[in-house]
Amino acid sequence: MKKIICLLLAVFIISMSVSVFASVSLSRGSKGEEVFILQNRLRELGYVSFRATGNYSDMTYNGVAEFQRANDLSADGIVGDDAWSALFRLDAKRVPVNKSLPRVYGPGTTKTCEYGWLSSWAKLDPLFPVGTTIKIIDFNTSISFYVTRTGGTNHADVEIASSADKEKFLKCFKGYTWEKRAFVAEIEGELYAASLFGMPNANDVIPGNDMEGSLCLYFNNSKSDIGTAADAEHNQNIERAAGLA
Repeated sequence: MKKIICLLLAVFIISMSVSVFASVSLSRGSKGEEVFILQNRLRELGYVSFRATGNYSDMTYNGVAEFQRANDLSADGIVGDDAWSALFRLDAKRVPVNKSLPRVYGPGTTKTCEYGWLSSWAKLDPLFPVGTTIKIIDFNTSISFYVTRTGGTNHADVEIASSADKEKFLKCFKGYTWEKRAFVAEIEGELYAASLFGMPNANDVIPGNDMEGSLCLYFNNSKSDIGTAADAEHNQNIERAAGLA
């Protein structure tokens, strides 16, 4: 029963977030927070490779049109109800496999490490302040490495702590990838369910770790900093790491 309630709650939160975006139609020339959200989601799915600007330009149009074609939508470059809904579905199609961007490596469902607590970001945020270094463990391979929090408000922006940790990160993800993996994070002696994005982005703070940019680390009820949007894929990973999926 607990598992069913958690899953239904996650679906409800995601549906509410998408319904808010769906009321806004975007096209060439659009600007603002919704465009940031759109560009970040297109980047996650591999349809654009630039940092979000909030301006709907030709590159954004091309990414939207490519996404629409891949997901059997009219490729008009206009983001309306159907496109918003498709963008945030769990089965949203990513860019065709590109050998330069490897896909998820290792089993996607087999448990190899301990489950983590399904604790809310509101609880964990003060326990994991900026500057704190923690160990995180890949749920499917048990590969572990250290990350340091460098920012983030509604989720944790983290950077690989050292070049040695970067090698373990790359071994875990088998290279940089637009996908996310289930993780367990060790914070103050406890294990918590989490999800890590496999592509660095945003600002770089820690020198000497051989990685430019930070990684998004999500916990239960984490959201994007721009638009405060829930993320269906992160939520699914977190539930898996907590033993609920």
